[in-house]
Amino acid sequence: MGVGVDDARARLQLDGKWSIAQNIGHLSDVEELWQERLEDLKNGRKTYTPAVPSRFQELAKRHQERPVAEILRELRVRRSRLVDALDQASPELSKAEDHGWCRRMKAAVIDRYGSNAVSASSV
Repeated sequence: MGVGVDDARARLQLDGKWSIAQNIGHLSDVEELWQERLEDLKNGRKTYTPAVPSRFQELAKRHQERPVAEILRELRVRRSRLVDALDQASPELSKAEDHGWCRRMKAAVIDRYGSNAVSASSV
């Protein structure tokens, strides 16, 4: 897995809580939601795609059956897609009614990946 935890241990659920695999998978699944919300913002929608708990619960079950390396690869791909989308976003996007959401997302990406992950000219 890369962090010293094998698939079997990563799937352990203690006290009915999500496993490591499910938590990593959830991070990946949320990347898809951020993509949907970025599209909402680009399209001027007043309401963003909602986070539906039942959707995430169902997806969490799926992650219990997947190799952790596969889940991590998926997370990297999805996060890269979001970083690229933010980097390529037009300056007009920051003029949207709720540009604060996009600025917060950019700040979160910079916190995690450094200032070169999203150029200063983007959102």
